[in-house]
Amino acid sequence: MRKWLPLAPSVLKMVSRVLPSPIAAQKTRADRLCVPDAADADQVATFHSIQVGRVFSGTLKAQDLLYLLGPKYNGSEGVSSSHVTEISPTSLQLYMVMGADFVLVNEVPPGNIVGIVGLHEHVLKTATLASTVACPSLAKMPYQAKPIVRVAVEPEDPRHFAELEAGLQRLYRSDPTVEVHVQVWLFDPI
Repeated sequence: MRKWLPLAPSVLKMVSRVLPSPIAAQKTRADRLCVPDAADADQVATFHSIQVGRVFSGTLKAQDLLYLLGPKYNGSEGVSSSHVTEISPTSLQLYMVMGADFVLVNEVPPGNIVGIVGLHEHVLKTATLASTVACPSLAKMPYQAKPIVRVAVEPEDPRHFAELEAGLQRLYRSDPTVEVHVQVWLFDPI
């Protein structure tokens, strides 16, 4: 049966015949799903120094005042919350992600993938970028694998705790499956 009717080429032929091309499909879907005049809401994830996200509503503009909402922000706390960071206008560079290319732009319409430079010191893994604090934080991105190993680390010299914490933060940013918890036990960090 594998030689007479192989599965992969058969499914590929059927998909190419039945499904519309991405260009044709976007015309029918993107206008219904994305509203260009709505308040801006984007999901942002960190990949090295460029944060990558999708514009869900509104048009993301580099010169607008934006709020970075942490994953624990619930939408009712306001600007004074510790989970909200105000991003000043002109502190961001926006890139439209087109395949493997990043094209520098001033604004990104809804439904597009955007690369953002200037958020790396505020975003550890994921955050929501919005033009209003009335927006609830979008859900944290799920990862397939859960951590299965737990390790307690501490510096040999307590004066190096800040360096250890910075190293753990870099590890946390670089590996999506790492979870870092800092516990203080009897005033000794563990």
